[in-house]
Amino acid sequence: MQSLIPASIVLLLVFSPGPTESKALLSGFVESLKDSVDDLLCGYKCRQFSVKTCREEQKKVCKTVYKKVCNTEEVLDCHDEYRDECQTVYADVCKEELKHKCKTMYQEVCEPAYGYNAPQCESVPQEMCDYVPENVCNKVPKEKCTKKKVPVCQTVPKKSCKNMPDQLCKMVPSVRAYKTSIKECKVNEFYEHLTYTTKFHNECEKVPKTVCHTEYHQICEQEKMPICSTTYEQECTHSYEHGKQCAQKPQETCTFKEVEKCHQVPFEACENHYEEKCVKIPKKVAIKEPSSRCVWPQRKHKDDESC
Repeated sequence: MQSLIPASIVLLLVFSPGPTESKALLSGFVESLKDSVDDLLCGYKCRQFSVKTCREEQKKVCKTVYKKVCNTEEVLDCHDEYRDECQTVYADVCKEELKHKCKTMYQEVCEPAYGYNAPQCESVPQEMCDYVPENVCNKVPKEKCTKKKVPVCQTVPKKSCKNMPDQLCKMVPSVRAYKTSIKECKVNEFYEHLTYTTKFHNECEKVPKTVCHTEYHQICEQEKMPICSTTYEQECTHSYEHGKQCAQKPQETCTFKEVEKCHQVPFEACENHYEEKCVKIPKKVAIKEPSSRCVWPQRKHKDDESC
C-alpha cells in the first residue's frame, strides 16, 4: 500500500524552524491526509434508502347495492266527501187575481114635498158589485239543498317499498405499494475544476463625428442708386427801385439706376465622418484543471408512481 504521507511533509515537520510554522504545516498535512483518506475510502461509504415498488395481487372489492323490497298491507283510508243535504221549505208564492166583490151602498131617496111640509127622505140600500184585483198567496213546498262535508273511511290495500342495502363483493386484480430498501455507495467522480483569470481585449466601434469648416460665397443683389445732375435756370424779378434783376438759380435733378452690388458671405460647411474608438474590456477566462471528488451517485432507483 502506497504511503499516505508525502516525504516532503515529513522533512518539513522534522526541520521546521518554529512552532508556528510547524502548526501551519501540520494543518496542511491533516487536510491533505483527509483528502487522501476520503479518496481511498470513497467506495466504502454507503447508505440505505427506500423506494416505492408496486406488486400485483387480488383484492376483495365490495360495494353497497340497494334492492327494492315491497309489501302490501291493509290501511284505513279516510277522506272527506261532500254530500247534498236537502230539506223541504215552504215559500209564499203570491199572484194578483180579479175577484168579484159586492158591497151595499145606501142612497138617500127623498119624496117631493108639497106645501110647507118638509120632504120625506129615507136611505135605500143598493148592492154594487165589481171585479177588483187582489193578492192571493199560497204556501208552495220547495226543496233546499246544501253541501255538507262528511268523513268517509274505508280499508284499502297499500303497497310500500323501500331500498334495502346489500353488499356485493368480488375479487379484482389490484396493485399494492411496498417499500424496498436499496443500498448505494459513494463513487469517485472526475471533473474539470475551473479557475478564472481576467484578460483584457479591445472592443472598438465606429462613432460618427462631424467635421466643419468655414466657406465664403459671393452673393450679389440689385440696388437702385441715384444719379444726379445740376442745371441752372435764370430767374428775374422786377421792382420800382432797381428795375429788372436776374440771377442764375441751380436746380438738381436725379434719376435712379439699378446697379449690381456683391459681397462675400461666410457660412459653416459640415461633413459626417466616422472615427474608431476602442476601450479595453475585462473578460473572465476559465482554465480547466482535472480533479476528482467523492460524491453520491445519481439514483437509478426511483419510486414507482403506477400505484
